[in-house]
Amino acid sequence: MDVNVHPAKLEVRFRQPRLVYEAVVEALSSLLRSVGPFSSGLLPAGPVGTETRPFSNEEYSSRVSEALKRYSLASGSRKLMFGSRAEVGRGTDTGIRTDIPKTSPAGQTGVGREGSPALDLFDSTPAPARASSSPVFADLVYVGSLWDTYLIFPSPEGMILIDQHAAHERVLFEKIKKGAHSGKPVVQGLLLPEVLDLAKADFERLSDLIPLLEQTGVEAEPFGGSAVVVKALPALLAHLEVGTLVRDLISEFTEKEGALSLEEKRDKIYAFLACRGAVKAGKQLSREEVAQLCRDLDATPFAATCPHGRPVYVLYPQREIERMFKRR
Repeated sequence: MDVNVHPAKLEVRFRQPRLVYEAVVEALSSLLRSVGPFSSGLLPAGPVGTETRPFSNEEYSSRVSEALKRYSLASGSRKLMFGSRAEVGRGTDTGIRTDIPKTSPAGQTGVGREGSPALDLFDSTPAPARASSSPVFADLVYVGSLWDTYLIFPSPEGMILIDQHAAHERVLFEKIKKGAHSGKPVVQGLLLPEVLDLAKADFERLSDLIPLLEQTGVEAEPFGGSAVVVKALPALLAHLEVGTLVRDLISEFTEKEGALSLEEKRDKIYAFLACRGAVKAGKQLSREEVAQLCRDLDATPFAATCPHGRPVYVLYPQREIERMFKRR
């Protein structure tokens, strides 16, 4: 293995990559051979009623599980794009989440396009608890969305519309803030650290923000000249493109921002990261994702507005709706 391909020893290279490739192929081939074939059941080879499979489904599942255990990845070696990074793969070594609910409270599995799996867009880690422990949003029945942006919930008082982006932004803001204040933000290291060549003014502006960014889980440092290397992001934002995120952040802090207090700068960073990481308007959500978002809102200290002041939800009173249709 050649460890001198990167000046900071952040990257290594196999001297004989072909041998590594062949070893992986041989390991996978051996695994597949140990499992053996299984019958499709379409063309029975023997008389009706004769079992033609080499073993039963239970035996097959057992052998697959045993084989996979021999080739499982070490604990913590895989990371999820979303979900709790502090407890990746609770109870497992493979990073596979086992705590995803099978159905929504209404008993339906999703509102996405038929046949498409629900995306794991929302972290199931509870948001900071608010003063009231009684659920509000989670008790509502989700009936659909407008333009894949506004989530619709009937309630005893009328109809509630939730802005999915504003709601998720508020939830992420509180989680990022909590991680920063605790001194233990959940971080996702980049597979390959990204080096960004910046203009001198942008480099100086970013250098002033690096100590505050590190509190949120953004790990960056000077890399010679006006370059910066980014090594990690907050786990909640690991799906974002690093270069775009950093350059947009620099644009947010223009020269006039120098008058901001330290706490105002922190909140501005939290709000920026939450906005970039939140689900966007026009993104179709599954029922599971909507249910998780509602649970997060119930656990969020201040869920009425997003960090930028836009309303998270609007209530249309039943009386007003009936008045529109001249029922009152």
